[in-house]
Amino acid sequence: MSKILKNIRGIKLSPFNIISIALMFFGLIIIIIFGRRFLIYGFSIMGIGMLLFLANYLRNRTYIKIDFDFLYALLHMYSVSTGSQPPGVILRVTGDGPHGRYSKVFKKAGELSKKWGYTVPESVNLISLKEKNKAFKEFLERFAVVSSVGEEITQFLKVEFETLRFNFENMYNRSLESLNVYYGVYTSTMVSVIFAISTMLMLSFFFGGSSLKMIILGYIAAMFIIVILGALVIIKAPKDYFEAKASRNPTARFSDILALIGVVVGSIMSYYIITDAVNYVTIGLSLIIIGLLLIPSGYIINDMENIINDYDTFFPVMIRSLGNYLSQVPNLKQAIKEMAKVELGKLKGLLKKLHSTISLGVENDIAMQKFGLDTNSETIYRGLKIFSDSEKYGGNLMDVGVAISDFDNMILSLRQRKLQVFGNFFSALVIMHASIIAILEFMALITYYFNSLLVPLSSGLSSTFPGFISPQPGMIVLLNIGAIAFSVILAVINAYILAITKVGSVRSFYLFLSVMFILTGITLVGVDAITMYMFHLFPAYSTPTI
Repeated sequence: MSKILKNIRGIKLSPFNIISIALMFFGLIIIIIFGRRFLIYGFSIMGIGMLLFLANYLRNRTYIKIDFDFLYALLHMYSVSTGSQPPGVILRVTGDGPHGRYSKVFKKAGELSKKWGYTVPESVNLISLKEKNKAFKEFLERFAVVSSVGEEITQFLKVEFETLRFNFENMYNRSLESLNVYYGVYTSTMVSVIFAISTMLMLSFFFGGSSLKMIILGYIAAMFIIVILGALVIIKAPKDYFEAKASRNPTARFSDILALIGVVVGSIMSYYIITDAVNYVTIGLSLIIIGLLLIPSGYIINDMENIINDYDTFFPVMIRSLGNYLSQVPNLKQAIKEMAKVELGKLKGLLKKLHSTISLGVENDIAMQKFGLDTNSETIYRGLKIFSDSEKYGGNLMDVGVAISDFDNMILSLRQRKLQVFGNFFSALVIMHASIIAILEFMALITYYFNSLLVPLSSGLSSTFPGFISPQPGMIVLLNIGAIAFSVILAVINAYILAITKVGSVRSFYLFLSVMFILTGITLVGVDAITMYMFHLFPAYSTPTI
C-alpha cells in the first residue's frame, strides 16, 4: 500500500495531467447523469483522457538503458581523454561523433560551456536535469563532480566505461535468454492458435448459423494474436549495429532494385498463371516463382553480410596493431603500409586503398573515415572515428587501440551467442510455418470435399437432424480465400521477424521472404495433391477453384 501511495505522490500534476484527469471525470459525470443516452460519448471522453494521461506518463517516465550508443560515446570520451584534454574539449569532440542522442547531449553541453560562459560542471548538471535515462543521468552527474574537483578524468572514464560495459554484457545475455523464451512462445502459440481456429471453423461449417462471420473473425483473431506476439519478439530482441548508417552502400541499393524487379516480374507471371483458375496449385506456383525471383537480391545481401563479418572479425587485430605501431612510430602512412602486408582477410585490400588515399595527400581523419565507410560496417566506422579523433588530439594510441579491440571482441562474442539463439528459432519456425499452412489448407480442402459430398444429402439430413447442416453460399470460397491470404501474410510476417531479430542487414528480409514464399508454395501444392489423392473417391475430387 505504501508503494502505491508513493507512486501516486510521485505523479506530478502538470497542466497536461490536470486536463487529462478533468476529461476522465467529465466523461464519468456524463455517464452517471445521462445514462444510456450518452453512454458512448461519456466513454469516448474518458478514453481520450486516459490516453492523454498515459501518453504524458510515457513521455516523462524515467528508465534505465545501456546500449551500444552509450558505450561508444563513453569509449570516445575515454580515448580523447588519454591525450590529457580538458573536459570541455572531450565533450565537444564526443558531441561530433556518430553516437545518436548521446552525441547531441554532449554537443549541447559543450556549446553551453563554450558559447554561454557556463563552466563544464554547470553545463553538464543543467543537461542532466532533463535526462530520463537514469544510467546516463547518473553518469553525467558523476562526470560533473569529477570535472569540478579536478580528479584524473582519464582514469574516471576508463572505470566508468569498463563498469558499464560489464553491466551491458550481463543485460545483453539476459535479453538473449528472454528472447529465447519469446521465440518459443511465438512458435508454440502460433500453432495453438491455428488449431483453435481450425476447430472453430469446422464447427461453424457443421452447425451453420453465422458461419461467414465466424470464418472472418477466426482469421482476423488468429492474425491479430500472431502480429502481437511477433511485435513483442521484435521489441524484446536486443538491438545490434551491423551495417554502417552513414554509408551509401551501392550493393544494398542494387539489391533493392533486384528485389523490386523480382516482385514485379513475379506478379506479372503469376497473373498469367492464375488467369484460368485461382486455386491452391496456381497460388502455390505463383509464390514459388516470386520466391525464386527474390533469391538473387537475397543472395547479394547475404554475400554482403559475409564480407562485413569478415571485416569485423579482423578489425580488432588490425586496430590493436595499428595503435601499437603508431605509439612507437607516429606515421600513419608508414603504419598502414606495414599493416597492408599482414594477412587480415578482406581488410588487406582496403588497407592498400587507404595507403593510396593517404599518399595522395588526403588528411588522415578524412582518409580513415572513408576507409570505415568502404567497409560498410558500423563497428569499424565508429571504431575508426574514435581512433582518428584520438590521434588528432594526441591520445595514447596504444591504450586506445587496446580499448577499441577489446570492445569489438565483446561485440563479436555477443553476436555469436545471438546467432546461436536465432539459428534454433529459424529451424523451428520453418517447420512450424509449413505445419500451419498444411493444417489450414487441409482444413479448408476437407471442408470443400465434405460440402461437395453432403450438399446432395442436406435436405434429408436437415429433416432428420435439424440445424446439423446448413451450408451457406460463398462459405467454402471464403474459407479457401482466407486460408490462402493467411498463408501469404504469415509468410511475410515470419520473414520480417527473422530479418529484424537476426544479426545483420535488415535487407536480409529478401532472402527470408524468398525462403518463406517457396516453402509456402511447395506446401500449398503438396497438400493439395495429397488431399486430392485421399478424397479421389468423393463425388467432387478436382481441385477447388476459388
